[in-house]
Amino acid sequence: MSEIVVGQDGLYRDGVKIKLEFGNDEQIAALRKHEKKMQSHTDGFEPIFSYEVKGHSYFSCLCGTIMSSEVDAVSEDDIDCFEGIEKECRSCKRKYVYVIEREYFIHSSGRKVIKHENLRVKLKK
Repeated sequence: MSEIVVGQDGLYRDGVKIKLEFGNDEQIAALRKHEKKMQSHTDGFEPIFSYEVKGHSYFSCLCGTIMSSEVDAVSEDDIDCFEGIEKECRSCKRKYVYVIEREYFIHSSGRKVIKHENLRVKLKK
């Protein structure tokens, strides 16, 4: 008797599809062998997920030139990535700096907690 082979849509012997039998040891062994073979092909192949978050900022210079910045960010709501970045207008050469203005309050535990923060672009002197 020839070996049972697992196909895409069932079990085969000598190229002929065979009927599945509950508890058939030979069919169970063929399925387990096929499962081990498939597992050996997938071992070590796990999906690797990665993504990039970019911060985009646009503002208008006093001369009317549109200025923009793009920086790597840690998360979608990360504005700290802009802090301290300096930009120079290509037209009038004015210099700007990104500043985060924070408003704090004192928590009942005595800790200083950020209540509100805004990203501002200020003219550098």
